[in-house]
Amino acid sequence: MSKKQDMKDMLPRLIRSGALFGASDCDAVGLEVKTLTVRVRQGEVEFVERSTESGVGFRAFHDTASAVSSSSNLGSSELNRMVKNTCERARVTEAVEHAGLADPVGYAEGELDLELWDPDASAVSVDTCVDEAIRAEAAALAVDERLTNSEGAERSVRVATVTLANSHGLIRQYMSTRHGISAVPVASDGKEMVRDWWMSSARFASDLSAPEAVGRKAGERTIRRMGAVVPETMTAPVVFSPLMAGRVVGAIVGALDGYALVNGASFLKGKKGNRVGSERLNIIDDGTVLRGLGSRPFDGEGLPAQPTTLIGDGVLQSYLLDSYTARKLGEVSTHNASRSLQGAPVVGTTNVVVRPGEFSQSEILESIVSGVFITELFGFGVNATTGDYSQGAAGFRIRNGKLEEAIHEFTIAGNLMEMMGGIEMMGNDPFLESSVRCPTIKIGSMTVAGQ
Repeated sequence: MSKKQDMKDMLPRLIRSGALFGASDCDAVGLEVKTLTVRVRQGEVEFVERSTESGVGFRAFHDTASAVSSSSNLGSSELNRMVKNTCERARVTEAVEHAGLADPVGYAEGELDLELWDPDASAVSVDTCVDEAIRAEAAALAVDERLTNSEGAERSVRVATVTLANSHGLIRQYMSTRHGISAVPVASDGKEMVRDWWMSSARFASDLSAPEAVGRKAGERTIRRMGAVVPETMTAPVVFSPLMAGRVVGAIVGALDGYALVNGASFLKGKKGNRVGSERLNIIDDGTVLRGLGSRPFDGEGLPAQPTTLIGDGVLQSYLLDSYTARKLGEVSTHNASRSLQGAPVVGTTNVVVRPGEFSQSEILESIVSGVFITELFGFGVNATTGDYSQGAAGFRIRNGKLEEAIHEFTIAGNLMEMMGGIEMMGNDPFLESSVRCPTIKIGSMTVAGQ
């Protein structure tokens, strides 16, 4: 019997044991993960790491009181002890109004095939990973003679199986894979030393960028950072590259988390149905994207993946909710429960998709006489309660529609509500190798604090 089938047999047994130990309801999640990671540096193998992890998480309810336990020891006596202890703790835990399993009416039916599993992933060899990592690093260092060193290149593959069961009769399972390749070259000219990186990530190996393409992009990004200066302090248009625009969108979406709303820690609380941004802004959470890095057939409570429009044409349409926060707020779950082995479900995103606009990145840059282009953000200067935003940044000065000198050691600041309203142009270039699919975004005015 395969381990995959083992988990589908094991979890229902835990559920039945929970009932015998007095749980009014219970659920269990099983996770099996195999990973292979190879890193090379200066053409030599630095490390090869293989790992195999298996574990289960169990949650027991006593009415609306609950307790959670997990174990990586899958022996029957250990699991029986875990279930018993969890049920006993649930009986003495304080009740939480609205807690409980998801309504079974909404459970996922059948297996939704989102093409998340590459059947050839398990056959990827160490030799293949070494070869591709060496090729990526070599391509990076070949870009320019000033690229004399490297922090390494990696090739990885991950195969995971997730199983979920509960006392409402739910038993669901899916498999997923993820391939990755990255390179981090270092450039030096005797006066300064800089580094940058690039990567490719996909569910299927066939969708990965070629190692040479990843390396070249990493090398080019590193070289163009040389000679960076601190910009003058100004108020100016700011253009975020797709990856960095995704970071800003992630901060916005974080304020839509049901737990932030319940705790009064969101600047978007009470704004549903109101305009919160430019009509150019459309954000969707969609767990059904084929081969999407954030896709899954069901959430951490067994509810089927679905697309949810969060902000449509600048209007706040929906929050991100699991069953508990939905009940607490008098709403309906958006099927965004995320479950780890160690804890109860929390709210999580799947694929955050920002609808692209009609402008190329070059057209966006050409619209600016004087501004900055952001390629890197640092720190955690986002206040989800007030929307205040301030982060360290690096990038390039924009002058007369063109990228000029590299800039660093400055801060960009504003307020997320004002930033959403200040979106003037949306790019047509979403970065697809991420669970946040975002294009280039131009915000009309922000504070740039340099020297």
